[in-house]
Amino acid sequence: MGHQSDKFSILYLDDEQSNLDIFRISFKREYNVFTAYEPEQAFEILKNNPIDIIIVDQQMPQMSGTQFLEKTLQTFPDAIRIIITGYADIQVVIEAINKCGIYKYITKPWEREDVKMTLEKAIETIKMKRENQWLIKRLEEELSKIEEKYLEKYKETKEYARKLEKQKAELSAMYRKLGQNINYASKIQNALLPKDKMLLEFFQDFFEINAPLDVVSGDFYWFHQVSDFEAYLAVADCTGHGIAGALMSVIGHTELNKAIKEKRIREPKDILESIHQDLYNSIFSQETSDGMDVALCRFQKVSPFHYRVTFAGARRPLYVLQNGIILEIPGSRKSVGGLQIYAEGKYEQHSLHLESGNQLYLFTDGVPDIANGNRQKFGLKRLKDLILRTHQISAEEQKIQIMQEIAEFKQDTFQRDDFLMLSVRL
Repeated sequence: MGHQSDKFSILYLDDEQSNLDIFRISFKREYNVFTAYEPEQAFEILKNNPIDIIIVDQQMPQMSGTQFLEKTLQTFPDAIRIIITGYADIQVVIEAINKCGIYKYITKPWEREDVKMTLEKAIETIKMKRENQWLIKRLEEELSKIEEKYLEKYKETKEYARKLEKQKAELSAMYRKLGQNINYASKIQNALLPKDKMLLEFFQDFFEINAPLDVVSGDFYWFHQVSDFEAYLAVADCTGHGIAGALMSVIGHTELNKAIKEKRIREPKDILESIHQDLYNSIFSQETSDGMDVALCRFQKVSPFHYRVTFAGARRPLYVLQNGIILEIPGSRKSVGGLQIYAEGKYEQHSLHLESGNQLYLFTDGVPDIANGNRQKFGLKRLKDLILRTHQISAEEQKIQIMQEIAEFKQDTFQRDDFLMLSVRL
């Protein structure tokens, strides 16, 4: 990485010495921390040290944090830029984000754990950038090797140079086009996901944690509101991940809409069976095991504070948090679509009478299967304990807490599968 140690280097600029001291004490063990109380001193540190992350305070007497960061863009383009701001300046910072290349802003007063999570995500971004640079370098090296071999073989012909340049241009174009297509596929996939507003019109609160293994994912969630008193919610895990999983997720999304909107099927078990038959008989036939695991719920408001929830699962469970206790509703052993052991089995259906305030959790197997460096899995027991410890806080706070504990458990271990978790509060 170009450092003398394995630690990443952080520069923190703030005109208050007490803030610099607190930051240095808080993070000096994990990172190489450089501090400066004025912009001139900070520029000198940047010139003489390989800084990975620049953190600045927005309100400073000589220049604002955003002005300082803008001045670092051209000379130090690879550094991650983070700004610390009070609530009164948030709008100013947001408007300057693109102009100053700001990665994230942190509001005052900051908590160590919040800053730690932000730094860890920033470092993940740095690692990904460096890995991409390494891959590009390797590609250039491979192209250079190809060029050398061709030169040895066709050094007497001018035609060789023309062909080689053409080949290099085609490879570069293909590389760019592939990246563009994958990014565009990600936008299309995200566009299919329900908007937050749709869910909040029917539920009190919700959160989702969606972490694809690649840019695009084989996990997705789906929501359809039939009326003010009835809605459907599903979380699905498609075979594979990356582009293959993403294509399967589009098919799954289409099949759910078809079952509800065109076929007008209402019972979750019948919806799963309909999708299974469509996939099994037409798209995948009996020669492949490709398909989906699905958790599907139907919500019916029977009174202002009471709901009837009907659940059917294809190899996925439903967790219901009621009176501080998690009720686990198992899914059927039969998956949806493709060749499988329990193809002749039936999807079981469960009906629950719940009250306003009860919480429901749906998730793919990528969540409990998250592993750490010791090859230990996060597991269902740890997930249940985490839900019980965090369910009383807001959905957004619970999401952050769950993500933080998963990150602490996983540490630097590479992710092996897509994972998706969705929770709604009635």
